Amino acid sequence: MKEYGWLDRNVASTVSRPSLPPGRTRFLTDEERSRLLLECQRSKNPNLYNLVALALYTGLRRGALLHLRREDIDLKNRTLCIPKTKNKTMLVLPIVGEAYEIIKALLSQNGNDLYIFPGQNTRGRWGSYSSAFEQAVKRAKVSKFSFHCLRHSTASYMIQAGIPLYVVGTVLNHKNPATITYRYAHLDTSNLKGALEILAQRLEG
Repeated sequence: MKEYGWLDRNVASTVSRPSLPPGRTRFLTDEERSRLLLECQRSKNPNLYNLVALALYTGLRRGALLHLRREDIDLKNRTLCIPKTKNKTMLVLPIVGEAYEIIKALLSQNGNDLYIFPGQNTRGRWGSYSSAFEQAVKRAKVSKFSFHCLRHSTASYMIQAGIPLYVVGTVLNHKNPATITYRYAHLDTSNLKGALEILAQRLEG
């Protein structure tokens, strides 16, 4: 209409946009996690378990894991480094628990490969794992679960353990750890019980 001189601005621009619904936050229960890891171990892809386990231990995004280079690993100090994350920042994470043994084993394999996770096909590095992951999820009977939900699981487990939201956000490399990680806070309210019980004692005292 503007080209005919009928309107001097786009009327649609004056209409408020509806708020977008929050992203789906799906995480593994302990039982689901056990079933999924077992099926990953049974997979014909020898590195599927390693990929899924490291995702749970680190909270790293799929792309960061698949492009983790040998030079990014410091076994002596037990750290890994993501030089440039999705948020354009560097992230250094400690390597703890079984994650250390997994990474150590991966480094001992495929010594000529730049990345610790081998694999490349016409669909990119994830294409070497996507089908195996989907099949493992199906066999484990874990519904509506994507690889990114492993990251949600890491966040929820830390929050349920009482780890401060800011720390969880830092591990996940959220752009604004103090606020974005609140999307996970509803996953468990047990950490709020103690605070409210103290309040109740004051009110009832």
